[in-house]
Amino acid sequence: MLEAAVIGGGLQGIEITYLANQAGYRTLLVDKKVQVPARGLADDFFQADMACPDRRLLSRLFQSDIIFPACENFQALKRLDSLRKNLPPIILDLAAYQLSSSKEKSKEFFRKAGLPCARDWREVERNEGAERAEEDEIEDGAEGAGFPLIVKPVEGSGSEDVRLITSREELNALEAKPGDGTIIAEEYLQGPTYSLEVIAYRDQIYPLKITRLFFDQQYDCRQVVAGGSVSNEVCRELIDIGKRVARDLNLTGIMDLEVIAAESGLKLLEIDARFPSQTPSAVYQAWGINMVKILVELYLELYPENQSREFYSTGTGAVCGAAIYEQLLVQDQQVFCTGEHIMTEAGLLRQQNNFFGADTALTDYRPGSREWRAILHYKGDSIKGVKKKRKETLDKINSLVERG
Repeated sequence: MLEAAVIGGGLQGIEITYLANQAGYRTLLVDKKVQVPARGLADDFFQADMACPDRRLLSRLFQSDIIFPACENFQALKRLDSLRKNLPPIILDLAAYQLSSSKEKSKEFFRKAGLPCARDWREVERNEGAERAEEDEIEDGAEGAGFPLIVKPVEGSGSEDVRLITSREELNALEAKPGDGTIIAEEYLQGPTYSLEVIAYRDQIYPLKITRLFFDQQYDCRQVVAGGSVSNEVCRELIDIGKRVARDLNLTGIMDLEVIAAESGLKLLEIDARFPSQTPSAVYQAWGINMVKILVELYLELYPENQSREFYSTGTGAVCGAAIYEQLLVQDQQVFCTGEHIMTEAGLLRQQNNFFGADTALTDYRPGSREWRAILHYKGDSIKGVKKKRKETLDKINSLVERG
């Protein structure tokens, strides 16, 4: 049986291990911590720090067929990249990852490539201030032009430490903190947010399926909807952007793009040149497209001889359907649907099917648990039916929690 080694047992590790299991692969999980959520999903576990691997770890990795990095420790990724000649294929494009993990470098890349993205706050202030001055709308004591703004840390992917600010005082306070210059402030855009995964291998680019994202108050993704209504115009434009980004990055492997459909058109929010969490499982549940399996087949050249690699970008053979993916926290006799950060504090996860009506759950729930977490997958033929299933499941969980 083919074995996939997964380096890291957090959010990405959960995603990759689950999808590898669904593809019928054996999984080896490597992490320096013993208690990590993905360990409960893996077939084998090896405690080690990839940033300083010893011979035992390298020998064990050599027994695997393919390696999926599932962490954002740059020293570990750099060390893994340096060992390519002595290990099985590694799904890692270090150069693309370095660029995408820096929001500052990503913004510069967007601008140079002519890709649509949110404007820097100084540009917003300059443009809006000029417009307001021309219209004589500025009054004494009025807030400066350009607010509210979205503020992000320069380094790191994802939504960690992203916040909304509404005044110049808040911005000045952030910029005055130690580490001055470590934030990016840009215009606040409103509209639906979409995600697209793109796989690139040997000069071929395969855009996959588009999902819609919903966020909690900390801008952490709380829910992914696959199979909902996405206009043909948005699909065409987002796929075109995905191809351009992959081509300009010289990408090898996988990345995801996050865009917002603002009034002024699609705007790139961020790119992450690594295996993402959340959206691949939603795509798998809705359409049967397994991104781990695609990468394994491409890197190990296991796709059927009569199947062109173009198969992957068309979704041929995928079951039409819909799905919802979300995280759930039960705590203090309350039920919260919240961002994925809660899963980093989960115990060992187990897969449970037909979990209070949800098709699949990855959860640390045990009968009698007072506090527990779960990733819930709902799927069906239509988004309407999936939403109905979700409501029935949450009603059952709420009833359980109320009974104590």
